[in-house]
Amino acid sequence: MRTKLILLLGLLALVFPNLGAAAPGQQGLQTLRVMWGQSPSNIPLFFEVVAGFEEDYEAANPNVDVQIELVDLPALRDTVLERVEAGNPPDLTVMQRNRIPEFVSLGLVEPIDRFLTRDFRRRFVPSIINEGAVYQGRTFGLPVATSTRALYYNLALFEQAGLAGPPESWEDLRAASTAISGLDRDEEVYGLGWQGGGGQETDTYFYYFLWGNGGDIYDASQTHAALNAPEAVQALEFVQQLIGQGGTQPEPYAERYDRRITVEELFQNGQVGMVISGPWLVARLRQQAPDLRFGVAPLPYNTTPATYGVIDTLIMLSTAENKALAWGFMEFIYADETRLAYAQAAGVLPEMTAVAQSPAFQEDPLLRVFLDLLPNARFLPLSTQTEAISERVIVALRAVYQGLVEPQAALDAAVGAINALLENEVAGW
Repeated sequence: MRTKLILLLGLLALVFPNLGAAAPGQQGLQTLRVMWGQSPSNIPLFFEVVAGFEEDYEAANPNVDVQIELVDLPALRDTVLERVEAGNPPDLTVMQRNRIPEFVSLGLVEPIDRFLTRDFRRRFVPSIINEGAVYQGRTFGLPVATSTRALYYNLALFEQAGLAGPPESWEDLRAASTAISGLDRDEEVYGLGWQGGGGQETDTYFYYFLWGNGGDIYDASQTHAALNAPEAVQALEFVQQLIGQGGTQPEPYAERYDRRITVEELFQNGQVGMVISGPWLVARLRQQAPDLRFGVAPLPYNTTPATYGVIDTLIMLSTAENKALAWGFMEFIYADETRLAYAQAAGVLPEMTAVAQSPAFQEDPLLRVFLDLLPNARFLPLSTQTEAISERVIVALRAVYQGLVEPQAALDAAVGAINALLENEVAGW
């Protein structure tokens, strides 16, 4: 609509040159291009809230044309890089935290420390802004979507299997999974929905158990992989046994289970008794499966309570022509009421302290579980080799899931490949 208005004003100026100045609200129209991530998990309200960012900012700033483009979250990295190559990059973009080192090494991230006042920074939950916005001492953006992972469980299937409550330990999980898989029903049901098809988060499904057994991806120096340590091997052996004993859906390594939503849908349709997911699934189940009775609990563990922490960040590209304008938009959409609306619509945790303390989260027994898990959240270490490392781990895991190799051998091979990658770590800022 604004493009048509600009063309019309141009024609009027040619035909009636004495018209002189345009209306004050149309002088010096500036364009701000924003790329935003979307996923199949998003409910309709999500799109309304994101559209509201554009509408509200334009209403308050008539000389700015905000153009928000929605891109499938896994495709964000490639899409942004393609636009940079084509000379048409966005000014701002949402980006997964683990992609930041690569973008920093390419010189594409504008640090925002000069814009970020002390009072503004203090409004954030400290652990979230420190983990989700700082790399090598510089603030690279603002956390925009935070989540932890928990265990969803189907109350009806648990009752049918004679299970009193959610599993707390690995052995509890094994017992619950096999009990549900063994139910005598007209329609087959299985214990735990497992994402092993090779897509994003195939590796993190294993990390839940790695961390829950006291293991880690890297050693204390963060320069060598530790995925073949006894804690890691034991964790993968447990997962291998769980799959082999029928505790998951058949062939969880099949490519059809390459995305998180495929196993979420198994749970939503009552085909599995449990699934590991984030807070967004609460809103979706309440809306799309209102008759499904379910609970949410911390992840079962063997020695150490842990969960996976994920943060997506809104970053300013160094190529942005008007960085003050870009920051103005960032600051505008971080009003507490705006962040509350977004957190509820996107199904993520609030990054602002005031929002986290609101009744919407504190008084919701299911969402409160995810908030309470933040102190035990583990975040993937930041590296320019993150994607390549993830690929090596996924190859090893899927080989074990398919029975092609034993856990120790698979993890030994992965560690060798990862250590070679770490030797080629690219410098940062």
